[in-house]
Amino acid sequence: MQTIDSTFLSEIVRQDQGIPDLEIWHWRAKQLNPAALPNTTAGVYAVSGSGGDGQVSQPWKVVLKKIRGTQAAIPNLRDWGYGKRELLAFQSGVLAELPAGLRAPNCYATLEDEDGGWIWMEQIEEWTHQRWSKADYYRAARLSGRFGGAFLGGMPQPQGPWLCDFHSAFAEDSWWATHIDPASPDTVWQHPLVQSAFSPMRTEILDIWQERYTFLHLLGCLPQVFCHHDLHRRNLMLCRGKDGEEELVAIDWAFCGPGALGMDMAALVTLSAFFFEIEPDTLAEVEEIVLGGYVAGLRDVGWSGNAELVNLGYLLTASLWTGTRLPIWTATILSEDSAIDVEAIYGRTPHQVLAGWISLAEFLLARADKARDLIGKLKLKPS
Repeated sequence: MQTIDSTFLSEIVRQDQGIPDLEIWHWRAKQLNPAALPNTTAGVYAVSGSGGDGQVSQPWKVVLKKIRGTQAAIPNLRDWGYGKRELLAFQSGVLAELPAGLRAPNCYATLEDEDGGWIWMEQIEEWTHQRWSKADYYRAARLSGRFGGAFLGGMPQPQGPWLCDFHSAFAEDSWWATHIDPASPDTVWQHPLVQSAFSPMRTEILDIWQERYTFLHLLGCLPQVFCHHDLHRRNLMLCRGKDGEEELVAIDWAFCGPGALGMDMAALVTLSAFFFEIEPDTLAEVEEIVLGGYVAGLRDVGWSGNAELVNLGYLLTASLWTGTRLPIWTATILSEDSAIDVEAIYGRTPHQVLAGWISLAEFLLARADKARDLIGKLKLKPS
């Protein structure tokens, strides 16, 4: 941060403020959310200050995001864990041309380096409370539905060799596979916390894992849209656009790519619950609200398909993606030797987090059963 060139920063701020002659007078940087879970983001900073065009002082604030590149370890650009995807997404212009409903922050510049890169973007100000109400979840889901419906209505899917392949997370040699497989030397099933918490559910969780190729095949048969693939509350902001219309802004596009109708709603419900943005005892109610809002958004833009297809995409994704990962997250995040500050991230003690995740796992196992029932109802033929 000490090496930021003031001339370059001035160009960024001019774009953000729409003042071609603005000169920066002073600035400072503050790291945001330093206790976040490790991922492809190495740091996010609010860069703020004041400046002017010689007449009026103008306060300003922009965001600088450091991307942790992992391309050396993961040469496949479509792999789930490829680290520079968000950087490439902004560079491609794809995120500047999204349909109405959901958008990315405006990007002012990207810089690549040997460690990954940097993204300069606008500071988003949301108008909701930090803790979303059920009405907020409905609004977010409805806007997401309008966004997804645009692709069903004829808008071309974004293209690029870096778009995420959802299936890659479930390959036999994936990081997740080596940790969920009881026969693997890296299995989490020998971890004391996992044994105490998930042993009663072990068979059911592993049944979902064994069915993953069937679930993935069925997801591939559903109508396809462009997905964020990490669309939970902490990555979302409800805002007012320049025209006063409500808009949903998503950050962290590190996993974006094609996916089935309803997939992003699984993240909105289950990953929000994973972070305790949704309390376990309200999950079923919020789920119904979110799915209803998403279908309403699809209808807003003219989609007249079977709403059960949305439900199936949601159920398959929720049970497969979050349901099979809770034991792994338990072993890696809640272990006594973990360097992760659990209370800073979740606002709960490790014991309370584990209790919530057990409730979430039970909820998700029931969703797998609902998915199987719906597959039979729709008379779909698993591959």
